[in-house]
Amino acid sequence: MHHNMTFIEDYRKILQRMIKDYHWNDIQIEIESFFNEIKRANIPRQECLKKFIISESGILEKFSLTQEKLKDPIYLDRIYDLLEYMKEINFECFPNTWFTYKYHHHDHGYKIKSLLDAIEDVVEELIKFKADKFDLLVEVYHKEEDFQVIEKFIDLNFQDYGLLDYDSYVNLINGIAYHDDLFVLLPNLLRCLFENLVRDIIANSLNDKHKDLYYDKHKSRIREFSILINLLNILRKNEYKPYIGDKIFDDMIEDLEKLRYYGNLSIHDVTKKITVSFIYEWKEKISLILEALLISYSKINFLNIELAPQRNLELKLKLGIIRKKDSEKLKKKLKKRKYKK
Repeated sequence: MHHNMTFIEDYRKILQRMIKDYHWNDIQIEIESFFNEIKRANIPRQECLKKFIISESGILEKFSLTQEKLKDPIYLDRIYDLLEYMKEINFECFPNTWFTYKYHHHDHGYKIKSLLDAIEDVVEELIKFKADKFDLLVEVYHKEEDFQVIEKFIDLNFQDYGLLDYDSYVNLINGIAYHDDLFVLLPNLLRCLFENLVRDIIANSLNDKHKDLYYDKHKSRIREFSILINLLNILRKNEYKPYIGDKIFDDMIEDLEKLRYYGNLSIHDVTKKITVSFIYEWKEKISLILEALLISYSKINFLNIELAPQRNLELKLKLGIIRKKDSEKLKKKLKKRKYKK
């Protein structure tokens, strides 16, 4: 524990060196002056109130920040998002000539833009660090707070459906979902959870000879999540239908695709991070999708479905695993084999 905390402290010092002192000081000045002026500003463009939160407490909550965290470089990724939001308010809510007392909104908008450009590379490094060292960060928080789970984000027992290896993963999701600092990693964890579950459904229902539909032997890894979702979508309308009916429907497939997108976004995109509202918007959806997938898994597990060669070829073409010209060659081979018989 002590070693891990030292590790975080060391990285905090590295960040402080990476951000030039005058940039860090300017960031603090811009945030403080913005909040001071926004309290007493007359908003000339009322339509912007539909798009932006104007209160200091509301804005800080939106980006999961506090006054203490604003002073801590380890939260620079969130501070970056806050600055972006401040810049947009200054430009979109006020005309070019507008002063709030001596605060000229567009001048400060340009100043904030230059700060965003100056720290963007550091923020990208920080995001990579948080992604790469996720297990370590979780371990630190876990030991500090023991993940006091007041409310479960996922309240399903995977063991009831014969899946024994998911409990620790679900516990981790439940631990971070309502955590002030770690909830931003929720989309990435959900993406991983569903990717594994969809893979298990497909792998445990199809005959082993069809492994190359969900496993890329050339890269020695499971195929991309987008391919797995596409394959599940095809199978649920055809091979799986006699067993699961309409248990998995169109909206669920669309939501899986959205979760794949959000999961990628939460790690790779500096300027677009989730807010607390994501947790509440997705909790019920996640429960419905998980229940449908778990019931489907229990019904088609060990079916050992064997696909006709032509059907196998058709699926590979639809999934983009093979190209059309390769597909034509394979079709000819299949016809020759059939003719020989």
